[in-house]
Order: sequence, then structure tokens, then C-alpha cells
Amino acid sequence: MATTRKAASEHVRDINDTQTDNVKAAADRIRELNEKTTASTEATADRIREISDRLVEEGRKVGLTSLDAYEKSFNGVAELQHKLARNSQVEWISTVLDAQADFTRSVTEAYASAGRELLK
Repeated sequence: MATTRKAASEHVRDINDTQTDNVKAAADRIRELNEKTTASTEATADRIREISDRLVEEGRKVGLTSLDAYEKSFNGVAELQHKLARNSQVEWISTVLDAQADFTRSVTEAYASAGRELLK
């Protein structure tokens, strides 16, 4: 009977040792997966930051290009208004068109300048 108890006791010890080894192996695997996940997450965050920075820069370029086109277009309108004013035979129409041209040019300059300031 003592032998049976000893065998049973050893068997229980073996089972406990196996379970302990399994738990340690599982803990090691979890630790390994956490490290890989952390590295992967950090790499993904870095890629997202890079893409975000590029998008911001490209957006800035597009904004500046749009402002340049806007400014060029409305300066052309102002120039046309000045030409119409010079060719007008009626004094008050010339005065109004010159004032309108100056106003158009001033508003265009202010708008473009403010836009460029925001895009810095």
C-alpha cells in the first residue's frame, strides 16, 4: 500500500510539474506575442505618421497652388476692369470701374495673403 501511495504521489507530482511547464510555456508564448504585437503596432503608428505628414504637406502645396490660381484670375479681372475704365467715354463709368478694379485687387491680395499665412 505504501508503494501505491508513493506511486500516486509521484504521479500527482508529475502532473503538477507538467501543468507548471505548460503554464510557463503559455506565459512565454504570450510574452513573445505581446512583444511582436507591440513592435508591429509601433511600426504601423510610424507609417501612419509618415503618411499623415505627407498628406499635410501635399495639402499645403495644393492650397498654395489654388491661391496662386485664384490670385492670378482675380488680378486678371482687375486688369480688365482698368482697361474698360481707360476705354470708357463716360467719366463716371471710368471712375467706378477704376475703383472696382482697385477694390478687386485689394480684396484678392488680402485673401491670398491670409490664405498663405494659414498654410505656413
